Amino acid sequence: MVQSNRFALILLLPLIFAATFATAQTREGVRTDITVSGPVTAIDHTARTVTLRAEQGHLLTVDVPASATRFEQVKVGDTVTISYYDRVIVRPKPAGEPAVDRTAPPTTTPAAGSLPGGTLASQRIVTVTLTGWDPANRVISFKGPNGASYTRGLLDTTDPSIIAGLKVGDRVDVTWTVATRFAVQPGK
Repeated sequence: MVQSNRFALILLLPLIFAATFATAQTREGVRTDITVSGPVTAIDHTARTVTLRAEQGHLLTVDVPASATRFEQVKVGDTVTISYYDRVIVRPKPAGEPAVDRTAPPTTTPAAGSLPGGTLASQRIVTVTLTGWDPANRVISFKGPNGASYTRGLLDTTDPSIIAGLKVGDRVDVTWTVATRFAVQPGK
C-alpha cells in the first residue's frame, strides 16, 4: 500500500519519521540517526513541495521552507536524500532552580554546489522529569512540557559522574539538538 506523508522540513522530528521512529523504539532500541532517500516524483514550485518515493515505496511530500535556496533547480527524477539526527545532553537540576523552556532559532547552512542542499539545525533546552533510565544503553525517557513522551540516547561524551547519579524521578535540563541534512543528486 502506498502511503502519502506530508511534513514540513523544519518540523522533521515529530512528523517525518513518527511511524518509523516508534517502530524502532519497540524493536531495535532508540534510533536517532535516520536517512530517507528516493527519486523525486512531483514538484509544486508554487506550494513549495517535493514528493519523493522512499526506499519502501512510500510517497513522501516535503514542504520546502522559503529559506531553502535553489529550489527551482530540483527536477523530477533527481534523487533527494534527507538525513535526520537528534541527541540530548542532560544537566541535573538543582533544587529550587526555576524550570526553563527555550528554543534557539533554527539555523540553515546551505550546501556548496548548484543543486539545493544544506543542513537545518535547532536546539531546545527544557526542564523535564526522568520517567525512565537505562544506564547500560545510555537512554533516558521523559515527558516534555506538552505532555508527549520521549526516549533519547545520551551523547557518548556525557560526563560519567552525571550518568552515575541519574535516576527515575530526577528533574534535569535537557539540551536537545536536532539536525537535518538534505541533498539533491541530478537524475539520469
